[in-house]
Amino acid sequence: MKKYFVVLVWMLGIGIYSISYSSAEAAENFTYDLEKGGAQSGSIEMPDGENIILTVEEIPDRLPQNSIKSSFRTFENIQNKSYLIKGSQALIWNASFKIKVHNKLITKATEPKASSPTGRVYYSKLKLFNTKKKASLFFKIDQWIGGVRAVQLVSTIQGSQLVITHN
Repeated sequence: MKKYFVVLVWMLGIGIYSISYSSAEAAENFTYDLEKGGAQSGSIEMPDGENIILTVEEIPDRLPQNSIKSSFRTFENIQNKSYLIKGSQALIWNASFKIKVHNKLITKATEPKASSPTGRVYYSKLKLFNTKKKASLFFKIDQWIGGVRAVQLVSTIQGSQLVITHN
């Protein structure tokens, strides 16, 4: 009986290690076209076959209804907007944060949110890098079954595109 217990604990340890290792080694991306705007989504297939769903939504400006500017969409307005970045992995985690873009630089990163239906988020950090071209949300999940998982969503401005990476 002790042998079976030892083997079970050993297999569980290997399973937890492989889950943690596989989530840390993957790095894929989704590209959002800033000139097109609106809401755009896509998915990234992880090496283990799981899909990460990424969505970027343009947050509309609150301009007065009688303003002439409200009826025209100029290139300047496209480049100076706020965006909601959302990511999720089914039954594992959901996360989002907002960024403000001005002149192809990320000037603000706010409102980080992270949750897990199969565990608890015990650490999260939203960071705006000094270059003002990159912002990231990093969080750790203590899953009830499966151990600890670290997740990072990174948004980077490259020309007229916003590239979202999951690590």
